[in-house]
Formats: sequence, structure tokens, C-alpha cells
Amino acid sequence: PNLKIDKNHKIAQFIEKKVNEKYSPEVIAHEIKNNDKFEIKLHHNTIYDYIDKGILLVDREDLTYGEYEKSKTEKKKEKRSTRERKEGRRISDRPEVADEREELGHWEMDLLEGKKSKDDPNLLVLTERLSREEIIERIPDKSQESVKKALDRIERRRGVKAFRNQFKSITTDNGREFVDYEKIETSYTGSNIPRTEHYYCDAYSPWQRGSNENINKMIRRFIPKGEAIKNYSKKAVKKIQRWVNDYPRKMFNFRSSREIFKEELKAA
Repeated sequence: PNLKIDKNHKIAQFIEKKVNEKYSPEVIAHEIKNNDKFEIKLHHNTIYDYIDKGILLVDREDLTYGEYEKSKTEKKKEKRSTRERKEGRRISDRPEVADEREELGHWEMDLLEGKKSKDDPNLLVLTERLSREEIIERIPDKSQESVKKALDRIERRRGVKAFRNQFKSITTDNGREFVDYEKIETSYTGSNIPRTEHYYCDAYSPWQRGSNENINKMIRRFIPKGEAIKNYSKKAVKKIQRWVNDYPRKMFNFRSSREIFKEELKAA
């Protein structure tokens, strides 16, 4: 009887439905606030509390992020020294506008594995640092050649000039699939003009690709860790990509990454 939600089954069912659609409590609370059908308004912490107490028919593991977000200082680990590559730019060389998210066109890139077997494809995921726009490409393996071919496909779809303007830099970890930075930087046309600039993160420093890591968690809501990616068609992967890009983001006052990307692209 002391619960704010009390016997309001309508709002309870709405919350459960949205959680099952992969919406976070922050976004759900925002939608309740802006929905005239609901007389009561709930703080997102209240929704978390109802889930933890078993009041709603969903669990923490059903959420996009199972835990409350830890602060950056809590997550940050002490940076370890890295084995310098003979060639290739370090993240310390990256333009300040990319570090500060002041300019559209600076991306983080990673590989998402499925079952970790030779015959299972991988996902090449790219996250734009300012807008958090996401690109997900299904590739047959984690070879350098497959990574290049995926970038070639994106370049063809966008156009050579547009790609160069929209992909000013790409930052990756030190994985073997990204060793050949020249493959990443070279256009499918064979032009001597680089299509982008590639930068390597420091070793053991995943927070340097923090946007990538966070959106990978969102993708894992659809493709759980250890599940074979071959079970998901290219069409299904692109459906996940659309969901991520259309998802209301609290950091953008509940606008989507797609809206921010288009707005910044128009202003550029």
C-alpha cells in the first residue's frame, strides 16, 4: 500500500513492455513523464527499486545495463605502459577535437565475437564519438582483409568524398585484425589520398574506446556473449543497428544518435 505504483497495472505493464523492448529505466521514466495517459510520474531510481524488489515481472538481467552506471573515476584503471608499434599513430597523437568530441567524424572501432569458432562470423562495430551513431557490419572472420573489405563497403555506400569527410579518424585497440593500419587508411579506389587517419589505443585501456564498449553492451542484449553470430542474418544485424541508432539517449535529452548525427552533418 505504500508503493507509489500501488494497483496501477497499466503503468506496471507499460514499464515491463518497455524493459522487454530493451529500454532503460531512465528512458522509460522520461516517456511516462511525457505521456498524458499516466497520472503518476516515476523517477528512474524508483523503477530500478521496483525491479529489485520483484514488484515488476522483469529482472535486472533484462535491462540493457544490468547495473547502475559507475562513475568514470570508479571505472578508470591505472594506465599500463604499452608496447609501442614500429609504425602507426598512438591515441596521444589524435586531434584534440576528437578527444573532446567537438567535431563530427571521429570513430571508435572494435570486433564483437560470437561463438569464437573458425566458422562463426564476427561483427565489426564502429561508434561515432560525438553522436554515438553506430555502424555494424557482419564479417566472415577477424582477419585484416575482412576488416578492410567491410570499410570498403561502407566507403562505397557513402561515397569516397563523403566518407573522407565523415570518417576523419578511426581509433582501435591493438588487436591483430587492426595491425595493418594502411589497409584501414587506404581507399578501395587505391587513391594516394588516405580515406581516414587511424590511431591505436594504449594497451589494457578499454576506456579509451568507452563509447564503443557501452554500445557493445546494447548489442549484447540482442546477441548474448557466446551465442553464434551465424544465427543472425545481415538483415537482422542491420535491424539491431537501426534500434541502437533510434534509441532515445539520456545524454542527448532523450534524442537519438541518428537525430544528432544528421543535425551535426547538416551543420558541418
